[in-house]
This record gives sequence, structure tokens and C-alpha cells, in this order.
Amino acid sequence: MDISIDLVGLCDEITEAQFGKLNLLGLNRTDNLTINDVPYRLLSNLIVLGEIPIKWPEATLCLEFEFIDSKHNKLLERKMDFHLPDTLSNNARRHFVLHIPLDLTLPDYGTANIRISSGEGQIKLKKFSLIKGDAPHIAVSTRVDSSSLITSTESSALDSILGSANKTLVLIDKYLAPKGLRHLLEYLPTTTSVRVLTALQNKEKYKRDVKQFGQFNRKVEIRFTDAIHDRFIIVNETEYFHFGHSFIPLSKGQISRYSKVISKNEISDLREIYNELWAKAQTL
Repeated sequence: MDISIDLVGLCDEITEAQFGKLNLLGLNRTDNLTINDVPYRLLSNLIVLGEIPIKWPEATLCLEFEFIDSKHNKLLERKMDFHLPDTLSNNARRHFVLHIPLDLTLPDYGTANIRISSGEGQIKLKKFSLIKGDAPHIAVSTRVDSSSLITSTESSALDSILGSANKTLVLIDKYLAPKGLRHLLEYLPTTTSVRVLTALQNKEKYKRDVKQFGQFNRKVEIRFTDAIHDRFIIVNETEYFHFGHSFIPLSKGQISRYSKVISKNEISDLREIYNELWAKAQTL
């Protein structure tokens, strides 16, 4: 069977766009997959793009995933069959897209092999080298979308983002008062270190709160500045989220939207601006 595979890759997210387009967010263009520590929980999406002659109305592909460690031991193996959907087509061939969400625990560094075959044999073999490098280290029970509306019936998005901060969390919100902060801390692991950057007008409120209720039950640093407007959350120093509304109304279910900052240049600028603001901000 004359099946061609144009792309086998990993991406953070795939969504359907307008006018028949697909959005591939965070596509890995290399044969390397960087991991900051092992074991590592890989939350990603396997994307397969290809073509098949239109005269074959039905076809099935077999996809095999295997992980081999540095000592050549096969530690993980998955096998799946897929019926090719009939999507975009032209005069001679039709295009197909396979989207496979991945949630795998990788026990060690090594090699991930993705083998695609049909009844007539192997069509494509894609290899990823799993190497030590910069990667997000998050603890999530559900996938966190790169952007979403937050409504009265879908307030779990903020909870999921907060819950993914298993190391550090930065909250930047000029309206975040003490009562609201204590409410948000309930969604965090107890081991998470927290920094809060809020408006100067809240400084006396925090002083009274600490005097009345005592210190927070974790490591929390709070500083004050009037140089902020929009709201941001920084998870584990690697994941940056922008919010259109203060966090407290969000936690109560008011309608708003968040989006993940994905531009490397924007993240670099935000990191520099945040560090400068934090250094100059007033302490409690």
C-alpha cells in the first residue's frame, strides 16, 4: 500500500483552528527530547501526518512505541492500531492526521522508538534520544491547556495550574489581598515555595492579617509595587501564564480567559522584568 508519512513528531498541544487549519503548539523539530530529571512524566502529543492514495477507501496503521534505556534494556512498550480517517483530499491522494495524547513515565535516559507499519510492513521508524536538559518539571493530574476560557462551570483551569506547581509558584496580581492568597494556597502542595507581587495598597492589609492569623503554613514571600497591571502566574520557573482578570474572582467562577506565554523571547523579557521588579519592590 502506497502510504507516505510526512511527519512524526511531538508537540505540546494540537487544536482545530478556523478554515480547516490545525494549530500545532510547541512542535519538537529535533530528534532529541530533553528531560531535566528521571523518572520523568512525559505529557505530550504524538502527531503523524501523511498521505494515502484515494483509491484505498480504508486503511489501518499499527503504531508501536518502545523505550530502551542506556543499557539497552526495553523498559516500556505500547502498541496501537488506527483506522485512517478520510479528511482532506485532492484528485489522487488524501491526507490524514493522527493525534495520540501521551502520558508516560520515562524511567531513565535512553531512546524512544516510534515504529509505524501497515499490513505490508514497516513504513516509518522515528527515533528520539532522551537526554538531560532543560524541561518543565510539573506535577499535574490533568492536562493544562495552553489557553482557555474560565467560566462559572469551568473554574478548574486555575486549580489545575496552581496544582501543577510542585516546586515554586509566583503570583503577580495587584488586587491579591491576604484572604484571597490564603484561599489560593489551599490548591498548592505544602512543599511549594510561593512568591507574591502585589500593589502597595495591600501592604497594611498583609501586616494586619499576619498579626491576626499568624504566618502562612509554608514558605511565602510577599513584596509590594505599583509597577504592575496584568496578572501572571509562573510555575516552577519554567511555565508562564497570563490572566485577564484578578485571581480571586476567577476562583469564584467569573468569566475570564488565560493563555500560556509560549514565545521564548517574551518569556526571557518577562523573566528579566519580574526579577527587576522583585528586587526593587518593598518587603513586608
